[in-house]
Amino acid sequence: MNGKGKATAVRPRVGGRGRTVASPIGTTTRIGGTMELSGNNNRLDWRRVVAVALAGRHCLGRWFDDPDDLVGLIRDAWVGERPFLPDGLPVIDGVPGHVNAFAATGHGMLGVTLGPVTGRRLTEYVLTGRRPEALGPFRFDRLRR
Repeated sequence: MNGKGKATAVRPRVGGRGRTVASPIGTTTRIGGTMELSGNNNRLDWRRVVAVALAGRHCLGRWFDDPDDLVGLIRDAWVGERPFLPDGLPVIDGVPGHVNAFAATGHGMLGVTLGPVTGRRLTEYVLTGRRPEALGPFRFDRLRR
């Protein structure tokens, strides 16, 4: 199952609060937020882009007056998958049936947040060949139950 996250690039401002985040990227500011559960597709719903832009006012101020103005202000609007699993937990484990293949996926909206600790624990697993106790809840085989 996949959810969709939305983001877009706008003129530069920096800040972040609430259900959106604004991050400077080059000469623009990327605003991201929300998760939409609408099936496995990459259709961009402009209404959701407008909702993210409106929510972005908390951190960027009033950078547009009317949602119709957004057509000229927004560039690079996109939608991307946010993989997650039925129980809401990621898989961080060796891939069954494949020696020396490992997976760390299904973090949903927490991939960036959990990336460093996931990387540390998975590195420990790869280097020692022993699954760290902390990774027990994130095994592949839990999904077969």
